[in-house]
Amino acid sequence: MSSKAQELFVETIAKDAYVYAQQGKRKTLQRKDLDNAIEAIDEFAFLEGGLSCVPTKFSSALVKTPHGGEVVQTLENCEMKEKCYRISQVEHYYEIVQSSAGHREERLKEIDVGRCLGSCSSGDHCLLREAQDGEQCLVWAGSARSRCAPHSYDEHTFRSRGGRIRTVVAIRRCQCRG
Repeated sequence: MSSKAQELFVETIAKDAYVYAQQGKRKTLQRKDLDNAIEAIDEFAFLEGGLSCVPTKFSSALVKTPHGGEVVQTLENCEMKEKCYRISQVEHYYEIVQSSAGHREERLKEIDVGRCLGSCSSGDHCLLREAQDGEQCLVWAGSARSRCAPHSYDEHTFRSRGGRIRTVVAIRRCQCRG
């Protein structure tokens, strides 16, 4: 059921994006066509400015060329993720706890501290475009990139092997910061 819904979702965006490509007298879709299609439909507002397809599984294919064959890496699957997103990163700590009988026990504590991945940009870095079709950028702005950084945290407090109170900070959410 969900694969059919995904198929219809992608088909809807692709058809709307193709309309924008035709308006630009092109037969192939460009990123700006997809962006325009997303911006034009209120139901797709959740996609604006933050999601991209992050590769999750690769494959390879043999492509015949005039000079024989060439193995090419292909994308088999991707997931929609924010351009700046949190991934799991598990760390292990020893924790001292009191058992129900009152004895000190040492347990292995697993904490998903997380990690921020992805890239951030602050819009179009082109300051001046070609007058005819507006596609070629003539002047680029300097590096106006921001970085993908932790935005909110959780704290995990426990007693360590040495008897000290230890606090480990785990990333809850990542966000672009300039």
